[in-house]
Amino acid sequence: MSTPPSAALPPLHQRPLASRTAVITGASAGIGQAIAHHLAALGANIVINARRAERLEQVAAAIKAETPNAKIAVVAGDAAAQATITS
Repeated sequence: MSTPPSAALPPLHQRPLASRTAVITGASAGIGQAIAHHLAALGANIVINARRAERLEQVAAAIKAETPNAKIAVVAGDAAAQATITS
């Protein structure tokens, strides 16, 4: 992404998803990662999930760099496994 999506957005308190929480699975790459960036830029609190914990931490750091006020929870593991869901 050459230009952070948050660059053209209004302040956080004026963003349309400021009071919402989104859970994004497959957030370590591809479409899941792009959706996580976009929803955070729109003000949503996000929970990102994928199997690769290290990669999720990198994605979270990149989102924070683009959207400093983003609220992000990282949950590594298989979303189909009960142990991941209850952690």
